[in-house]
Amino acid sequence: MPGIRGAIATIKLGSRASEAASHRKSRRHTVSDQIGGDATTGGKPLKAKPGFSGALEFENDPELKDFPVVQKAVERLRRQKKDTFDEIVKTAGVPQDVYLEYVKTEIEQEASCLELPLTIVVLLSFSVLILNLLHQEQVYALEEAYEFDIYENANFAFSGNFGHKGIHDANSIADFWSWARLGFLPLMVQPTWVYSEAMPDALGGPITAGTNYSVSSLPQKWLFKGYEKPAPVANDYMRYGKIIGGLRFRQKVVPASIDLCSFPSSLEISMLSNWLGKPCTPSDVGLLTPELQDAEDFENLERVQYLFPDLDDMDELKRILIDMEDGCTRAATIDAD
Repeated sequence: MPGIRGAIATIKLGSRASEAASHRKSRRHTVSDQIGGDATTGGKPLKAKPGFSGALEFENDPELKDFPVVQKAVERLRRQKKDTFDEIVKTAGVPQDVYLEYVKTEIEQEASCLELPLTIVVLLSFSVLILNLLHQEQVYALEEAYEFDIYENANFAFSGNFGHKGIHDANSIADFWSWARLGFLPLMVQPTWVYSEAMPDALGGPITAGTNYSVSSLPQKWLFKGYEKPAPVANDYMRYGKIIGGLRFRQKVVPASIDLCSFPSSLEISMLSNWLGKPCTPSDVGLLTPELQDAEDFENLERVQYLFPDLDDMDELKRILIDMEDGCTRAATIDAD
């Protein structure tokens, strides 16, 4: 009997082992089919998420992660994954030169931040000194006032008491010298006190009858209270300004040459020069409005002339300007054949 029982037990164990093996084999095929096919288990999707340790945890069956097919798929996904910077640092580390460059940058940025308060103090100190010592706002206001006065009130082409043209209307050499002699010079140098304009003839009878009103018969200068000299004082400008060192005029003869002319390359230069009959001057001279530094230096100056309102009268100053106009023309013809 014991032998028979042992044989029966052996048969049962063998059958159970074969059933377990076949069950595991069928489950492997099922998982393989699920992963490669519709990825479902019992009609439900195959879901997995990484656990705290980083391993995949399947919601359907936790034991699925032990199957070779799942492990192979996980390994394939792991190879396709791009490592983050943190993972690279943890696995490969940081090169020494990169680390030292980072530390150097941090030290420099810290030093720059520590210098910022001192920089702000220097900037504020500079601004306070500029505002209280140089008074740039007053200088700017005076420069704008002088510029506006010259643009608007230095006129020529007079018709009666009204000048029809200004500095922007000087379109020729004659216009410039007319502006300088009739507009600019009387504006800068006022030898006599300026009165209002003469009354029109239509109002002259009933208003000035019996008064002998005439601008020419009125005082040419006035000695005001507190003045040491009668007004207008020589070198005064716009009542509160003062001309120092007189007025400076500088003349320059622009070089002229036939080589500076631009002719079509398809025609003979000699024929075109004979047709033109005169040399050309550089086109960039006087092209733009002169800057302040342009008034400080010129090359090849032909004449520098100073006008001193406190030494010469108006007639003498006008004579000098007429001589400069004539001299400029003559200077340009010295080398002419």
